Amino acid sequence: MPRLAIIAVAVLVTSMAGGCAINIEEAKYEVVSRNKNFEIRDYASYVVAETVVDGTLEDAGNKAFSMLFRYISGENRSHRKIAMTAPVSQELAHEKIKMTSPVGQQRVEDGWVVSFTMPAQYTMETLPTPEDLRVKLRQVPACRMAAVRYSGGWSEK
Repeated sequence: MPRLAIIAVAVLVTSMAGGCAINIEEAKYEVVSRNKNFEIRDYASYVVAETVVDGTLEDAGNKAFSMLFRYISGENRSHRKIAMTAPVSQELAHEKIKMTSPVGQQRVEDGWVVSFTMPAQYTMETLPTPEDLRVKLRQVPACRMAAVRYSGGWSEK
């Protein structure tokens, strides 16, 4: 089983185990609608630490997870540890590149964006600066998302 999948399963099991395990904070949301397969959720604004990496879904996930985990483990300018939260997300990256002529911007695929949601107690101003320049902090605006319930491993499906 790939390392990212093992860690993701460990976080999920830990968060579901209730009082017997460490409590994993999740991004704040309200359920707007629910059926047996998914929920529609309104998320409040939150901050993520993210990085963009190349490779297959699995390889990129493993590489990025390692970088982000080092950041929350104290590899930052304050050497401060940050609690693990959920969700950890991975999506295809699309980077806008400014053109030198008046063409505007071109959208190109550029690997995978993997992000860790930061605990709600932190803001962009209070989070420590990452030592690794590939790790960026970003404020995610409030949004509506669908959350699909499934069992199994991490895949592109």
